[in-house]
Amino acid sequence: MNQCMQKQQALRLDLVSCVITAMALVIVIIYKEEEKSQVIAVLFQYLMNFQGLQKHLVGCIASLQRQFISVGRCFKLYEIPQEKEESKMETCTCKSQNWPQQGNVTFNDVKLRYRPKTDLVLKGLNFDIQGGHKVGIVGRTGAGKSTMSLALSRIIELESGNI
Repeated sequence: MNQCMQKQQALRLDLVSCVITAMALVIVIIYKEEEKSQVIAVLFQYLMNFQGLQKHLVGCIASLQRQFISVGRCFKLYEIPQEKEESKMETCTCKSQNWPQQGNVTFNDVKLRYRPKTDLVLKGLNFDIQGGHKVGIVGRTGAGKSTMSLALSRIIELESGNI
């Protein structure tokens, strides 16, 4: 919860406690001759404690709601689509003939979009970086620098092309 909502909630609790205290005071004034002063003192002592208990109860309920939201988010992880089957690499303990021996990075006609039915962010990107070279990627905001690193680390799956 943000600070503003917590302040509003505290003000509401204070208002409810004041209303209950005022109602009890009216009852005491109406029946002042019938009640003993000790009973009235105990009644007001319990009313003063009621506000703290009420705040504690609401805090526990808010904590429980946050925990339910966390559990709900965990279940939403099951709804995330898995990686494309053809892009998963088979694990092999032996050295494959196709496994690259140098650290070259090649982008071949890479097309990428963040979500289905949105515009392409990378549109046919092609470049080759030879192993052992250091390369800096520069460009204005929104040019696709971080998108290239997301594609390289497979955080976002490619629309087409390969790396």
